[in-house]
Amino acid sequence: RLFIDSVRNYRDQLSGVLLAETKAFIAQEAIHSREHVGLNAGLDRSHYPVDAIDAEMAKRFDFLRSRGPVAMLAVTISLEHFTAMMADWFLEDETFWNGAPEDMTRLWQWHAMEETEHKAVCFDVFGHISSNWTPLQRYIVRTRAMIISTVLFTLNIT
Repeated sequence: RLFIDSVRNYRDQLSGVLLAETKAFIAQEAIHSREHVGLNAGLDRSHYPVDAIDAEMAKRFDFLRSRGPVAMLAVTISLEHFTAMMADWFLEDETFWNGAPEDMTRLWQWHAMEETEHKAVCFDVFGHISSNWTPLQRYIVRTRAMIISTVLFTLNIT
């Protein structure tokens, strides 16, 4: 829901193609979220610490929400960037799927395609809402969010 809310916060400031892309992003992220909930429900909790991960992510997202709409959007941009890069890798490297069950391969390939479809929407919303900022202000917000996301993302996957 964080990704959805990060663009929904600005929907009233958007129009035309960007508004339509934002609505499509929200719809796609709602489906994406539903699928993650379903997948997580089926994981073996004795093997995967799903509840602990969910609790930690809820704390981080609550903190992020407390930082305001710009912070939410900036972090969403950086996380969408990470997932788009991983999606490109998943789709380009056919050897990545060697030995994987066919149904899991199809699931992750769908996930990767879904990520690439809307990878620029949040960035475009940020560009629109910050159009009266200086380039330095935009750069500082984006890089700060990317540094924090990089550190936390890297710690979470290692």
